[in-house]
Amino acid sequence: PSRVLTLSDNTLTVERLQDFKNKKKRKSTEPQDVRENSVTPVTAFEFDWKPGSVISLNGVAESCDREALLRAVAGALGVSVDDVKTLKIYVDYSRGQTYAALRFPEPDDKVKTVSDKISSGDVLVSGAKVESVKILEGDEEKQYWDKFIEFKNKQLRQREDERSSRKKFRKR
Repeated sequence: PSRVLTLSDNTLTVERLQDFKNKKKRKSTEPQDVRENSVTPVTAFEFDWKPGSVISLNGVAESCDREALLRAVAGALGVSVDDVKTLKIYVDYSRGQTYAALRFPEPDDKVKTVSDKISSGDVLVSGAKVESVKILEGDEEKQYWDKFIEFKNKQLRQREDERSSRKKFRKR
């Protein structure tokens, strides 16, 4: 049964879930299957990547995090972590993974320097040497960028879905 509650000048209507769903169905002007399958158009993420600008790290320590990777890059370049961020060097890594990627905006001498210093063990990541380090090229690099672009597009779609859900909620 429906009830009306008043709490601090706010009136709340309590009703059964099935009654609420039935009201929504009657209010709707378009068929249920059309509403569920409608997709909001989202501008696709595009990225003009430059070959030779990604370093792949495999065998990263369990205690590693993004900050540790940023500190390693800073140590290899002889700059601060803030400088690394200013240079727009990004870390693709999630806790618990054994692999990571370092993305540079341009394929310049910084890529080779960081790769060499981490590979040789001159620079440690979370106090441990990384098992293998290589600059991606060819199909491996294309695959990395395809996955990255796919991930960014998925993020854009999710954000747009969240926005449209909030808009629908506000209209009620």
